[in-house]
Amino acid sequence: METKKTAVIYARQSFGAEENSLSCELQINACRAWAERNNVEIIGEFTDTNTSSELYPDSDEGRAYAATDREWRRWASKQQTKGRRKYRKGLALAFEQLSKIDYFIVNESTRFYRNPHPLATLDTYCLGTLKENGVALVEAESGKIDPINNNIDLAVRRLLATYEMEKLTERHNNSMKSRKELLKRGFVFSNAYAVEWIDKKVCFHAEKAKVVKFVFDSIINGKTVGGTLSAINTQFLALADGQCFYETSIYNIIANPIYCGIKIKDGEIIKAKNIVNPIISFDEWKTANQIIADRKARGGRQSRKEKYNFLPLSGLLFCGNCGKKLTVGKDNGVIYYCRHRYLKKQIGCGKGRLRTFIDTDDNDLYLALQPLLMISLFTWYAEIKSRQTKSVSVENLQVELLNVESKINKLVSAFTANGIADDIFDQQIKLLADRKKAIKQEILQNENQNAEADDRLIAWLNEMFGKIKSDTYHELIGEDEFSTLIRKTINKITVYPTELKVELYDGNTFTIQRKLVDKRGRTIIDYGTVENYFDNGIVKPTVKFGDGEKILETDFYKIMY
Repeated sequence: METKKTAVIYARQSFGAEENSLSCELQINACRAWAERNNVEIIGEFTDTNTSSELYPDSDEGRAYAATDREWRRWASKQQTKGRRKYRKGLALAFEQLSKIDYFIVNESTRFYRNPHPLATLDTYCLGTLKENGVALVEAESGKIDPINNNIDLAVRRLLATYEMEKLTERHNNSMKSRKELLKRGFVFSNAYAVEWIDKKVCFHAEKAKVVKFVFDSIINGKTVGGTLSAINTQFLALADGQCFYETSIYNIIANPIYCGIKIKDGEIIKAKNIVNPIISFDEWKTANQIIADRKARGGRQSRKEKYNFLPLSGLLFCGNCGKKLTVGKDNGVIYYCRHRYLKKQIGCGKGRLRTFIDTDDNDLYLALQPLLMISLFTWYAEIKSRQTKSVSVENLQVELLNVESKINKLVSAFTANGIADDIFDQQIKLLADRKKAIKQEILQNENQNAEADDRLIAWLNEMFGKIKSDTYHELIGEDEFSTLIRKTINKITVYPTELKVELYDGNTFTIQRKLVDKRGRTIIDYGTVENYFDNGIVKPTVKFGDGEKILETDFYKIMY
């Protein structure tokens, strides 16, 4: 009796699409149907959502090949978004099953891979990996079964893949030309909230359209953006595209003319020809936008940016309750708060509210943290001294780098030709890659070495340390210097109602207490002071808060509370 064939299914949703798209589900259904027709048993289904096809799998082997693929790395370096620079986790998991299966099923080959450049080797890696395991590639859409028999086939596939990429580029360019022509004739294209495309017409999701109508009615009737936001998160949270609605959701809905069936081109209002059943009238859209414009002109978001442009802690503060980044606001000075307190009614998120001003002349949080800046000064100083003691010539390093790159290329060639075992390849390629990275760093450090510049930098470090340590520590150093040093010193501050957990850039962490200063619940932390002094890195400086019990000590510094 013949043994039943086995397979895995791999589906990929294109980068830039919404993560809740039905794309992967439809692909998997098509692959299941092929397997059922051909009496093939599925032992696993794997997906990558919102992911580019030009990416290697997220495995040690995949990353090692990516490191040796020069054209792929050039392509990756040009990508501007993180999603197009990462690796594919789902593909890595699918490849782990290759030794157990006969077929690798995809809807069609572009769901599996696209070579970003004719000289890149992503296609060779993907197909070669299947070939090494004796696995055939199945394209469910066409029913094609590709056994990937020999290296000549791989070369032919590379030519076909290059031709396919040229055709895709040509189709994309033609599509953009066609799109521009349709735009001129009054057609619109949009992925705005509540939009659905049905028979090339812009329609609106019945339930989500209620949210849009509610937003316009609310603003026109005098409700604030905050009040509107709270209301839709209470009544329509399940209809949000993300976890909840945000202020930007309100502004984007109000600003988009698609909801009243028009488009605006070069200041001219044009009736859109492909919009079915607009949600609101043009007068409602115009009135709501005028209300928002008037509010902005009177203050609000614009005045905040003009008045408070020194925000060195933005992006470093996180809510101790939900873990999300804190948002800047104003309340008799700058405050940081968690938006989930208002967006999702999470009460615990409101207790971590943090103030940088008690009044407009008192920067208590900045002043309390200022003594910690000396940590980055000492780290900087140590880096300079370490660099100045190195005597390895750049020429010798460059020769060694060429030798390492040559060894990597030979190793990959041997592995591709099945001349080396997997475990040996993994071990050696990692050692060579690590050495290559270290050599490049040494070359960069030696090339950038400039004694005169180092002397100026050391003088500046001494000047900054003198300001931080002086008796006038209650005065902030310059805003540029403070912003530069705070981001070289502090990596993250988690804000709790009674304390702050500070994670330093060097990986050390410690906790300092917050003190209640008035009946309204405002809190501060003790000003820090720096004891000892900067003496060529010999004496260990100490940052002291309050009474000064030791809470953290390293080779370079102490922190006491």
